[in-house]
Amino acid sequence: MEEKFNIISKFKLLAPFLNSELSGQKEILESLANGFMRGETNITNRARPKGNFLLLGPTGVGKTESMLLIAEFCNLPLLRIDMSEFGQLAGDDVLKKLIGAPGVDTGMLGKFLENHQNGIILYDEFEKAHSDLFTILLQQLDSARITLADYKTRNLSNFYIVCTSNVGAKEFQHSANLSAKRMQEHSLDILRERFSPEFIGRFGTPGKNILTFRSLSGGDLRNICRKFLRKEINRLKPAGLDIQKTTQEFLDLCVSRGGNTKSGARDMRHTVEEMIQEAYLHTLSEGRIPSGILTLDENGSSRIKGSQKQHFQKPALSEILIDYKATDPARIFLQENYLMIGILLFSTFL
Repeated sequence: MEEKFNIISKFKLLAPFLNSELSGQKEILESLANGFMRGETNITNRARPKGNFLLLGPTGVGKTESMLLIAEFCNLPLLRIDMSEFGQLAGDDVLKKLIGAPGVDTGMLGKFLENHQNGIILYDEFEKAHSDLFTILLQQLDSARITLADYKTRNLSNFYIVCTSNVGAKEFQHSANLSAKRMQEHSLDILRERFSPEFIGRFGTPGKNILTFRSLSGGDLRNICRKFLRKEINRLKPAGLDIQKTTQEFLDLCVSRGGNTKSGARDMRHTVEEMIQEAYLHTLSEGRIPSGILTLDENGSSRIKGSQKQHFQKPALSEILIDYKATDPARIFLQENYLMIGILLFSTFL
């Protein structure tokens, strides 16, 4: 009993953790946290997986990311299977890649199960999968078992089975103002048009196991952008980056480039990292310390305002060459281009 108290105490922190990393999905993340708490306290039916979850909603809103974060929090291994790689065009070998071939191997799923006794199996964008895979998936969801190409049956009762889907993505794009109940009803209507009641029923209760992520609002996108800004600035602090403030213009450009209310925040992390790194490298190239305010110049390029000029000691070319062996191609290149490199180094440290 004490162990269960400890688990519950830990999992009370899961929802706040998820909400600190993802924006706009408070009710959904609380349901997920409760579902994983049930699984980890082992009060679920042991003849089935620890938990079956179907996550719906438009792209870039946190469906896959929520599972990655939960795996991190729970210290659970995660197998992410991109079901677009197992589509109708994959041909007859579609099953071999997942469950293996007799006398050859046990496939992607078998290798994961051989190395792990518990974890999360994530079928990403399952609506794109080959129709043959739904039979295999039904067996996993219902009886927590999977028979691989070696004809041995594996037990999945210590695993979570999670499917994500973008089915109805166009309908979800304008869902930010719908109530959670209306969103759930709408998503179920779309599901019933595509999948059998038998398949949908394997996941459990709508609102607890079948969850619909909302479209992100403009405010959600700004919050996500600020989070990535903080992370990238902190990551580059050991490299000398010191940002005291970020202008509204810089934030707005990050948001407009990195996401929108239709496609979510899928590209936000990359956009933020790219813009900060551009400002950092430009500042160094001018011989300035990367410290000040993140802003934009008149051309809309990211810059650090208020950075101070720093005088660096010019390295001697003899110091650059000294560590290379006589036969090193890099030394030969430097020797043959001595004058050109000297000019470049001189201009860099002006």
